[in-house]
Amino acid sequence: MTTMPTPKKSEFLHSLTGTKSQAVSDDVSFPAGRPKMPADLPSLAEAEWRRLAPKLGKRKTLTKADASALEIHCRMYSRWRKVSDLAE
Repeated sequence: MTTMPTPKKSEFLHSLTGTKSQAVSDDVSFPAGRPKMPADLPSLAEAEWRRLAPKLGKRKTLTKADASALEIHCRMYSRWRKVSDLAE
């Protein structure tokens, strides 16, 4: 048996019943921005940052909140490249 989701209440109905909507808003937007590159990145990680940041910025998918994730990616990429070079 398949159940259907409960229909979304209007703001008016919420005000009458004293409840708040738990529905996910469709108009959530994060302003595009360019995070600041950390000063202590190794050279390979810095090169990866410089490669990715402009591309993501151009697509307007990069925000200042993405700095940590981008830093982690760049540091892991740098480590992977070093290990890969050693393995060869």
